Amino acid sequence: MNSLERVQAMLEGRPFDKYPVFNPHAQWYLMPHWPQLNGKCFLHPTYGSNEEKIECWLKTKESLGIDFVFALITQPNQDTRWNIEYDGTIPTLVNRETGERESFAELPKDSVTDRRLYNTLEEIEALPSPPTAEEIYKPELYELQRRVIEETGSDSFLYTHLESPFAACYRSLTFEGLFETMMDFPLMIHALMERFTETAIQNIKAVGSSGIIHGIHFNEYPAGAELISEDQFKEFILPYMK
Repeated sequence: MNSLERVQAMLEGRPFDKYPVFNPHAQWYLMPHWPQLNGKCFLHPTYGSNEEKIECWLKTKESLGIDFVFALITQPNQDTRWNIEYDGTIPTLVNRETGERESFAELPKDSVTDRRLYNTLEEIEALPSPPTAEEIYKPELYELQRRVIEETGSDSFLYTHLESPFAACYRSLTFEGLFETMMDFPLMIHALMERFTETAIQNIKAVGSSGIIHGIHFNEYPAGAELISEDQFKEFILPYMK
């Protein structure tokens, strides 16, 4: 069985040869190891040329033996906007359009949401409707992945990542603000969840239009049992998951 056959059999309840391997943030974990893997640095999978991105994608798949593989997304003007240089041994990202340079003596840390976007229910209700699937979908986003499939075949379960509605609430309210709002202004959470659920639905439809993506990974990182109660899960998350 190849990876695609293995994952599809598992999802459909059919026999499969071994449990599929899934690492949802493989390139993040590999950041310190790119020089040993293929002589590149951690910037290349995101900001490298299309050729460099393909090379990093294939090396991730090969080195980890994963069955779920994150789909390549083509960035507009990828080959002309960015350049990766070295100040000595320090990787430096150069914006060719502006000349700005950002050096990385250390690997970047995970981002922290510290700016609250909405403070009242009225602000949320005044937002325009989320974009539709037709407005979101752009065939050129998947050109790089289609090229890899044409050159190497289609034996991997390709997935992409979408932020879950509850995680989007965290991004909108900050960590402390999310849980304070759940307790003090629950209607705000419901208004955001309704909006972000519709956003997710439209994004799912847009991804489906690509014709090459097999699945979507939703990350519910603020919704663990160590953070919210079962009653809170049933009130704020479960109805929108349905």
